[in-house]
Amino acid sequence: MARTLAASPDPITLVPVGPMTNVATLILTHPELMPKIKQVMLMGGSTLKGNASFVAEANIMQDPEAAHILFKSGLKISMACLDATWNGYISFDELEDFKNENWLAATIYDMCGIYAEHYKLRMKNPGLAMHDSLTLAWLAKPELVKSMDCYVTVDIDGRYTYGMTVVDVKNVLCHRPNATVSLDVDRVPFINMIKEAVANLALQKKGR
Repeated sequence: MARTLAASPDPITLVPVGPMTNVATLILTHPELMPKIKQVMLMGGSTLKGNASFVAEANIMQDPEAAHILFKSGLKISMACLDATWNGYISFDELEDFKNENWLAATIYDMCGIYAEHYKLRMKNPGLAMHDSLTLAWLAKPELVKSMDCYVTVDIDGRYTYGMTVVDVKNVLCHRPNATVSLDVDRVPFINMIKEAVANLALQKKGR
C-alpha cells in the first residue's frame, strides 16, 4: 500500500474488507502518506449487535486495536456495517435462480454452498448477506445506502464489549463525527447491480 500511495499522483480510496491491521500499520509507519488517502471505505462494525460476539463484528473483532487506531486517525471513513450488510442479502430463492443465469453465476453458486448453509441454518437469515459486495457497491452508487455521520470508536478494554464499535448515533457525547455509518440498503437494486456485474464479466471472459 505504501508504495502504491507514494507512486500515485492522486489520492487513493482504501477498501479494507477484513481486519484493519494493514491500514493501522500504514498509519503508524507512514504518516507522511496520509494526505494520499482519499478515504477509507471499510466493511466492519455495527451500531447495535455483532456476529463474532453479541456486540462485536468479525472484521473489527480480529484486531480491535488496529480499528481503534484507524478511527482515531482523522482520515475520512465510511463504515459499511452489519446494520446495512445484513439487509443486503440475496434471498435463497433468488440464489437458486441466479445459478441458472450464466456459467459464472453457476460457479459462484457452487462456491457459496457452506456460506449459504451457515446463514440459513445458524444465522436464520432470509438470504445470503453480501457484506463485502455492499461495501464496493456503496462506493460506486452511494444512493443505494442510507447512512449518517457519527462519532465512532472501538472498545479495546471491555470484558464483554471488546471489539465493539461504539457508534454515537444519538450524539450523546457531542463529539465531532469521524465516520459515515451505513444504516440500511435498498436491497433489490443492490442485488440487481451484482447480477448485472456478474453477467457482464461472464460475457467478457467467454469472449476471450
